[in-house]
Amino acid sequence: DTNNIGEGYRYHYKLVAYDTAGNQGIISSAASVEAKSFCDLVLDLNSAVVDNNLVIGVNSSLRFKKGFLSISGPDKKEVVLVDSISNVSDFTAGFDLIGKVNGDYNIFFNSLDDDQDECPVYYHYYYDTVNPTVRFIAPNTSETLSDSMRFVVDAKDSGDNPSGLVSVSLFVENEDFVKIGDFTEEGDRFVYDWNTINFDNGRFKLVVRAVDGVGNVAEDSELYNIKNTFFDNVASKNAIAEAEAKKVAAVSVIESLEKLNVNVSSLSGIMNQADSNLSYAKEIYAGSVHFSLAEKTANSAKNLYEKARTKISVADYKSAPYIYNVNQLDVFLSASGLDSSLAAEAKELILKHQPSRKLSIVKVTDSGVSKYFANIEITLVNPDSNAVELKVLEVIPKKFTDAASQLSSYDSFEILQADPVIIFDSVSVPSGSKKIIYSLNVELSQAQADALITSNVMSFYVAPPVVLSNSADVSSIALSSLLNFTSLLSVLPPIEWNTTTIAIVVIAFFLLLFIMFLLLVVVVFSVYFFFIKKKKRWQ
Repeated sequence: DTNNIGEGYRYHYKLVAYDTAGNQGIISSAASVEAKSFCDLVLDLNSAVVDNNLVIGVNSSLRFKKGFLSISGPDKKEVVLVDSISNVSDFTAGFDLIGKVNGDYNIFFNSLDDDQDECPVYYHYYYDTVNPTVRFIAPNTSETLSDSMRFVVDAKDSGDNPSGLVSVSLFVENEDFVKIGDFTEEGDRFVYDWNTINFDNGRFKLVVRAVDGVGNVAEDSELYNIKNTFFDNVASKNAIAEAEAKKVAAVSVIESLEKLNVNVSSLSGIMNQADSNLSYAKEIYAGSVHFSLAEKTANSAKNLYEKARTKISVADYKSAPYIYNVNQLDVFLSASGLDSSLAAEAKELILKHQPSRKLSIVKVTDSGVSKYFANIEITLVNPDSNAVELKVLEVIPKKFTDAASQLSSYDSFEILQADPVIIFDSVSVPSGSKKIIYSLNVELSQAQADALITSNVMSFYVAPPVVLSNSADVSSIALSSLLNFTSLLSVLPPIEWNTTTIAIVVIAFFLLLFIMFLLLVVVVFSVYFFFIKKKKRWQ
């Protein structure tokens, strides 16, 4: 067991052989071996230059004997610093460096431990009194740093027997001294490619630092402007895209307000300013220089679009439907004054497209101020898969308004009679349904809105929305009966229409026609009697 062998001891031994049957052979002559002896000391050498004197320190884990210390320089001449020192575990010795040449100095220390084992240690010290040199070559300080930039420097370690450069590094001196990276040697220059994308924009002091083998340092510094456009580019591009999205949202809201016949004139100035800002932001962005300004301008446009989108809000306040009995449609159409051919067509199309009418009071809030408006909503149903174009005729009661000029609609309409009678021409009804809205151009107070609802104004409509084909003749001649009838209604007080009142009015209308016929007969007879017959008598 070699673990139990004493260090430095000599051991004597003989050898004897046995065969497989256990028979012993001849014993050999005696031999000996000495166990290896190792140094038991843990030694450390260090050095430092103090006032042109190289101070060498020796530290040992145990006391040693016959300590010997020497140094030899580039000229290979050995100088003994300590010839013999015993019973100590550490000491220092000095070596005068004045007049010494630069180069590699070999330090040698030897001693004995308690087993008389030698304990040699070698240590190298490089003497270099000349600092390296370093300077920026590229980029030029007039250049603005952006994206990835290649830095080129000239760095050398001068003097006789220089220790050589161990590092050439780039730093940014701001509030802190931040290392950017290390240069690599390329030909007779050192280069470093710095990607400035993740660095702040601004004017910074850049420092290149060269360090030689013994720690001598040389630095050069320059002021550079860093303008990394990557993130500014992305930010401005995103801001423009967000502004575009806000514009789409604002335009959608404005269109929906216009379809409700809400006055959106207060939004025109905001939208115009937003459009101008967005256009300018795109122009700046296209120049690929002032991305921050493009982002700022686009954000301004985005905020304006959002302001336009939210400035006016609309909420349903109250509503009232128009209700009629479809089984009495002939009566209603007759009461409307339509001639028989148009009434027959209207009945067929009304049954197919099921027009409905509703009074809808909407509450419009603009910059915190609320107003109320009265809308009439007409809904048409199209059961077919293809769109169809229709005309929609409305005979509007004076209870709602006494003049067609007080009406407006997102869908264009023609005024047939000011009392009023209007017609929506070429109404395209897609498969499903279509809503038409016309409005009273009067701002209502909340009390007026409530009064309009409670007035039961929808029952004053003489008929449901009259649906006609797009080719129907709606000239004043074709609609003369209807227009004459509505003219008659205009001189009457408002009538709440139902089957009874319609029948009464129809009877009264025909009775009036009969009376007018009788009056005409009387007038004709009177003319004949007083003028023609008397003239013959005088003759």
